[in-house]
Amino acid sequence: MIDHLATKAELLKLGHLLEAEPVALASFADYDAGLLRRLREAMSAALFDEHRRTFKRLEAASRLLPNALVAKITTKVFGPVVAARVAGEMPASRAIDLAQRLPVAFMADICLHLDPRSSPDLVRGMPVPIIREIARILLRRRDFVTMGRFVDALTDAAISGVIPDIEDDGMLLQVAFYVEDRAHLDTVLSFLPDARLEGVIRAAFEQDLWAEALALMQHVGHDSRRRLGDLTAQQPDKLLADLVRVAQQQDLWVPVLAIIDDIPEPRRIRLANLKLLQKPKVLQDIMRAAHRDDLWHQVLPLLALMTVDHQRAVARMAMAIEPDVLVGMLDAAHRHGLWPSVINLISLLEPQVQAGLAEVVVAQQPAVIHSLIEAAAETDLWSELLPILDHWEPAQQARIVGPALDEGLPLLELAVRAAQDYQQWTPILSLLVRLEPALQRRMAESSVLPAKLTKALFSQASKAGLNANLRPLLEQLAG
Repeated sequence: MIDHLATKAELLKLGHLLEAEPVALASFADYDAGLLRRLREAMSAALFDEHRRTFKRLEAASRLLPNALVAKITTKVFGPVVAARVAGEMPASRAIDLAQRLPVAFMADICLHLDPRSSPDLVRGMPVPIIREIARILLRRRDFVTMGRFVDALTDAAISGVIPDIEDDGMLLQVAFYVEDRAHLDTVLSFLPDARLEGVIRAAFEQDLWAEALALMQHVGHDSRRRLGDLTAQQPDKLLADLVRVAQQQDLWVPVLAIIDDIPEPRRIRLANLKLLQKPKVLQDIMRAAHRDDLWHQVLPLLALMTVDHQRAVARMAMAIEPDVLVGMLDAAHRHGLWPSVINLISLLEPQVQAGLAEVVVAQQPAVIHSLIEAAAETDLWSELLPILDHWEPAQQARIVGPALDEGLPLLELAVRAAQDYQQWTPILSLLVRLEPALQRRMAESSVLPAKLTKALFSQASKAGLNANLRPLLEQLAG
């Protein structure tokens, strides 16, 4: 799966390195972000190594002169590109002393061409006041790419010193978007109070920076993501509706669903029932994204938090969407143990729609169907599942019952217990009657019914006038 947000960041960094406009790199939009990062790093190394011997000789020659004179020559003759390359060859202590003799604006120019990973001691050893001055210049230039690249190499003291200078929350968000090592984002967030983070979230809405905000939320650690998600979920409906709109337009459901999955349930209930999420096109796209990116384990629990009317709309939409999406949902419910959410959706469908769904269910692998039956029994959802079972033809029932009995599933006990507990005798007896005599006997053999349930079964069969139809089952139980 392509992480389009990470790819976007890498393309902008690559364009920054090559001094190319984003449109020139548009053909790389579907490339993996990791691949683009390795390409950028290789190109950066190649650009540096191309004349490295010359840079080494310049660094050696500079030792013959006092740093004050070297600083003047650097600004008047060599310029920021050569200065950045030579600085990478210098001992950190000498480079720091030399840097402090340069104009701050010139140092900001050097930062554009200096790879902080090749000079970590230089970056970390730079006095915080100078770093703050450089950061302010880069902010005025809106050079967020360069600022983001240096976050990894800065000390915590430098980061905490620069953050208050970034007064615009949107600018802070854009700097974070370009941070190289996303693990450092947690450090950045740790310096921000909730009020500042809420400002960042509002800036995403007001400045159309949702893609950057979602990238930030997607790549931070679990605790930070939960914090950001919880603060986002507390915002006004207008802001949340705009987030859904952007997720819909830019196909950003992967990070949105991951964020929702991490926040406390009361907040999730509110998000699950947003009016915009009830629109058919939005529901369809969420389901397609869940199928394409295997996100049903996040989507199905979310559906369970919706109102009944909302769930009914989802159930109808599931039946109207591509068959493979519905099949993927059933398979995910089996793999992740999420049958209760699916069964509840099934129970909300009209009978004629349930009949169509029954055909889809019965076509699944036996293991999937068996786990569905077991889940219904374990979660007291037999009454919700019965309408589906009732639509199966005798041959279809036989296809399911036989292998289930082979696996030791006590079908008769499950069915009779459900009939007794939920007073669902009519559909249960109807199912039993349609079984072939041999399967009736096998069901009786495979289950040890408590005396109370056995008595109830005989009594209900007699009341319904079905003793003859259920003779193989009843005789096996009686014998």
